Amino acid sequence: MIAATFVLLTAAGIAYFVRLAKGPSLSERVIAMDGLIVVGISAVAVNAMSTGRGAFLPVLVVITLVGFVSTAAAARFIERASIERASIERASIEQASIERASTGQEDDA
Repeated sequence: MIAATFVLLTAAGIAYFVRLAKGPSLSERVIAMDGLIVVGISAVAVNAMSTGRGAFLPVLVVITLVGFVSTAAAARFIERASIERASIERASIEQASIERASTGQEDDA
């Protein structure tokens, strides 16, 4: 049973690594990194259960908290970048509209 668990965790780790390498957007890469952290934590927890040694369990708690905080920080960064990108696009559309109005062209939009 433990071997099957490690096989499934390895498959999940490979899938997350592929998503991390391929991911077309930053948000998909952040999700893949979070998944890799979860897979790593799960592997250490399964190893602790199979050996009966819980020495690494406090470390798992710390890694889990660091993973959560880093994912939240990355999400905030992505959200802020999205808001800034939208405001830049809106400003360029307004500028184009002003330029069209000053040259006498009609606004089609």
